[in-house]
Amino acid sequence: MIDLESHIYTTKIKWVKFLTDASQANWKCIADYFLNVFGPNFLIFSMNPDSTKSLEVKILPEYYKNLIEVWLIAKEINQTNNLTFYQIRKEIIWGNRFIKFKNKCLFFKAWMNSNINYINDLLNTDGIIDQNLIFNKLHNKTNYLTEIHTTPVNP
Repeated sequence: MIDLESHIYTTKIKWVKFLTDASQANWKCIADYFLNVFGPNFLIFSMNPDSTKSLEVKILPEYYKNLIEVWLIAKEINQTNNLTFYQIRKEIIWGNRFIKFKNKCLFFKAWMNSNINYINDLLNTDGIIDQNLIFNKLHNKTNYLTEIHTTPVNP
């Protein structure tokens, strides 16, 4: 007899793997519609939140909330906390448990759409956060000052 709970758990993990592969299958459009609030191309599954509570998931079907929770549990089991300087630079900014404002993970949609997703994307060649570099990378600059100086925009 199989353990049904374990089977459902592993099925959901496999489903995430299918979602995040490089294929452009049509069946992904529904999941993409709901999970796009966390960034394009299922960026949510590359993020490092501590729980779904820090993501402020407002309007998301229960199945996708559960899918994210299962994925977070699987990531937590396989995660190491001893990161090198270069690994930290490759960390995703959005949905990161270590980068929060008012105990919520950051989500700046305009920045995500401009491919500013990793800590390294914020740094100049000297390894310093450069506001001019960020401004030049942004495609949509209308909310730049509000996003950088006020509360985060959550999905």
